[in-house]
Amino acid sequence: MSETDRRFDELVEDAVAGPPPAHTDVTPWRRAMARVLTGLCLTSVTLNFFNLNYILAAVGHLMMLCGFRALRGENRAFGALFVSALLRAGLFFAGVVLGATRFYYAEAGQGVLLPLSAASWVIQLAQPPLLWAAVRAVQAKAGIPKHAASALWLLVWYCLILVLGLAGAGLGWIGGIGFLAAFAAIICSLRRLYSALDEAGYAVRPLTPRVSDLALSLGILAAAAALTLCAGLVFAKYPMDWQPLGGGRGEEARAVAASLAELGFPEDILADMSDEDILACEGAYEVYTELDYLSERRGESDRGDGASKTVRHVVVYLPGNEIRLVQHFVWDEGAHFYGTEALQLWPAWKFDGFRRLSGTTGRVLYDRGGETLAAGYFLMSEEDYRGNPAVYAAFSFPNSGERRRGYVTYAVESVEPGWLFDSCMNYARRERPFAYPCYDAVYYLRSGMWDITGATGIEEEQHAVQFRVWW
Repeated sequence: MSETDRRFDELVEDAVAGPPPAHTDVTPWRRAMARVLTGLCLTSVTLNFFNLNYILAAVGHLMMLCGFRALRGENRAFGALFVSALLRAGLFFAGVVLGATRFYYAEAGQGVLLPLSAASWVIQLAQPPLLWAAVRAVQAKAGIPKHAASALWLLVWYCLILVLGLAGAGLGWIGGIGFLAAFAAIICSLRRLYSALDEAGYAVRPLTPRVSDLALSLGILAAAAALTLCAGLVFAKYPMDWQPLGGGRGEEARAVAASLAELGFPEDILADMSDEDILACEGAYEVYTELDYLSERRGESDRGDGASKTVRHVVVYLPGNEIRLVQHFVWDEGAHFYGTEALQLWPAWKFDGFRRLSGTTGRVLYDRGGETLAAGYFLMSEEDYRGNPAVYAAFSFPNSGERRRGYVTYAVESVEPGWLFDSCMNYARRERPFAYPCYDAVYYLRSGMWDITGATGIEEEQHAVQFRVWW
């Protein structure tokens, strides 16, 4: 055997007898840090369409949780990062569950969301310094120079985003691209840090978990989905105090109703009105009823389920230039009611030619098993809407029943002839069984969205009555 062959055999024997190399293409350290950086990207930069701001953020929180979970035994800083990721994931999914309820955009929901968001931001701002300390501790253990300034630059980036958000300052296209470029540079720098440790042969001894990362992630997602579905089913509607109508009319109200019917007041609307609202029409000398424009064009206002609502405006003329308006709506059979509904009235007293004489009253009704049940509006309030008066009435119909209907009424005094009596009723309702996040109908009307894309799941129609007043 030649000297060359002998030398080759010795090299082969040494290679086989020796331990396997410490560095492989995918080490536990590399896998864990890759998950952490991916999670940072998905939770820091959001896409606000197709609910990607929820979907990608959920994936990001789970990836950070799994990444820090594998590293939690390396040093105290990584242990604290694991706890912080667990807390942030819990806060995020709590907000997701709340988003399926009518409270999400309500004052009560905002009272919960703001502390959740503030707590999440505090934890998020604490993560870069902890990451800085964790990486430096690992570098010291691996025997390489300690440097992790990019983690502190991430803290600076977070602080700038927070300050700009609180100040309500817009970045614009150029500013947005600049911030994204800075964030990409920070992430690339962090990636170089963990790659340098990986190349130096640093090996992580991951703790053996009782539950795999996949099982943990699927379990969290399943629990969040179940809670979100239950919250949406239980807290999608207002709690209405439905009571059997019963009792019949009082004698005085019955007499006034009879006189109104003789003047042409629709009797089915009279049957829905309370005694107090009927007595407010006492002394009427003229009644005018107008079928709403959208109700006349019924075929064009049909919903996908084939149901439509009929709206009628009843104008009652009273002594002393008083005008009382009754706006009544009724849904045809086949309509489905999945959440909240609300009315926004732009009353006639918004113009100087009319003075308000009464507040707005009314109620909602439906039939069940030959019995009529009625309830007051869950909310009835007078508010300012972009410098003009507005009245809001919120309610929810039950899933079962027939002839779901309701009305609102108020009175004004005509103080100057020739003015246009103009009263609008904007009707908003949730038309889909599943819409996320859950938009409260009153919030929708207050914000003036007029969603034409259908992304909110809320449908809105405007019903108006207009006529010139002379006397």
